[in-house]
Amino acid sequence: MTNSVNVFNTEINYQAPVIAHETIEIHASKKTIMSILSNILEWPTWRQDISNVQLLSIDNNVSTGTDFKWKSNGLKYNSQIHTCTTSLFGWTGKTIGAYAVHNWKLTTNKSRTTVEVSESLEGLSIKLMKRKMQSELPLLLRKDLHDLKIQCEKIVEEVKK
Repeated sequence: MTNSVNVFNTEINYQAPVIAHETIEIHASKKTIMSILSNILEWPTWRQDISNVQLLSIDNNVSTGTDFKWKSNGLKYNSQIHTCTTSLFGWTGKTIGAYAVHNWKLTTNKSRTTVEVSESLEGLSIKLMKRKMQSELPLLLRKDLHDLKIQCEKIVEEVKK
C-alpha cells in the first residue's frame, strides 16, 4: 500500500448515468478491513457473485496500478487499482459497453470502522439499462458491505478465541 493521503486518484463520476453510495459500520480495525478488501484473489470467498479473479502483476502484489481480471454474475471485467492506501481502496473496471469507478473509504470511530462505498457506471450498456441499473446498484453495494462486515467480524472473533 502507498501513503495514507485521504484522496482517491480517481473519483467516481458524479455526472455518470448511474451512481450509488452506501455506508456500514464494522466492528473491526481499518487494517483488518483493508486486508480483506485488498486481497483480490480471495474476493470469491466472501463475495459470492465473483469468480475467476486473476492478478496481472508478476509478484501477485496489490497496489496502485495493479491490473486484474475477474468475473461477476457472468460478466468479465478488466480492472486496475487506482488507489490503495491505509484508508482508501479503489479501482476502475471495463466490460462490454460499461465503465465503472468503484471506491471504498474507511474511517475509524472508536472500536468500529465506518466503511463507505461509492460507484459510478457509464457507457452504452448502462445508458440502455439506466433505470434497472440505478435500482440494482445500491442493492449490490449493500450486499457487498454486508458480506464484508460478516467476513471481517468473523476474523475478529476467530482472533479473540
